Amino acid sequence: MENDAERIREKVLRLIDLKYESDVAFERAAELPPKTVSNWRRGRSTSYMKQLAKIAPLLGIHAADFLLDAGSDDYSQRLLHLWRRTEVLPPEERAALTKTLSEVIRLYLSTHV
Repeated sequence: MENDAERIREKVLRLIDLKYESDVAFERAAELPPKTVSNWRRGRSTSYMKQLAKIAPLLGIHAADFLLDAGSDDYSQRLLHLWRRTEVLPPEERAALTKTLSEVIRLYLSTHV
């Protein structure tokens, strides 16, 4: 499980580097305290795990995509496949499903990583 968190950390940091001019710019966009990303980079904090649903859109991905880095098990693949198929749903149904999936992902990550 520790390796799963490390893979997710690396992906978060890689996306921050790709999408933001600095860690400070990302922290401002994500409304995170100063030096948060620095602590992630140094391995001093894993607070990114609790922030995945919030920061994923800022990084240009779906929160479900992080599940692929948390073991790539069959459950993760099915959730990701389901999420990607929701684009055809009416907006109100997609919003309700998005909320449910976000909660499932949060619970999954909090118990498996």
